[in-house]
Amino acid sequence: MRLTVPLSLCVWLFHLIVLCTAQQSQTKSSALLNTAKRLFQVALGQTPVEDLLARDEADRAAGVTRITRNNYEKLLTDGEWVILVHGKDPLSPRFLEMHTNASLASQELSLGIKWGRVDLIEETYISMRWLLFRPPYLVFISNSGHDLRFLSPRHVHPEGDRLLEFVEKKQWKDLPIWNSRYGPDGDR
Repeated sequence: MRLTVPLSLCVWLFHLIVLCTAQQSQTKSSALLNTAKRLFQVALGQTPVEDLLARDEADRAAGVTRITRNNYEKLLTDGEWVILVHGKDPLSPRFLEMHTNASLASQELSLGIKWGRVDLIEETYISMRWLLFRPPYLVFISNSGHDLRFLSPRHVHPEGDRLLEFVEKKQWKDLPIWNSRYGPDGDR
């Protein structure tokens, strides 16, 4: 569900932030500034820095690499990857849990698969490059980043055991390789 905020509220919050910033020497205005900033972030759909840090820490604990615009070309050319592209839709939390459970189990089994995540909202460059507009999606990458295979939520039930079995038996290799002008070896 997308939160719609009246323009007048956004303007009011912006003026409050400017006013508090000008008077930042007082502690009351500092607390008010933080509250206004948080309200403004929620109104715009932005994720606070604290939430991003907690998310990244949880990813590291699960053995998952956060894929960003800065690191994806270097990381994805090494080995086989299972990447979850997620967003703020109702299905993404279930797929995040499934992805976490499967990545933890695969570490115990030493499958040699790397696990990564892309936030559709935060990393629009990657999602647009892969032509993914509606999360969640599972992306399987192999052959030095040249072979991309996509699995939509319609084709997989969000259970960690099923994903682990799918990866362990290498059934993902039966998915068609993305072959288009926009793909890794395309002319666009």
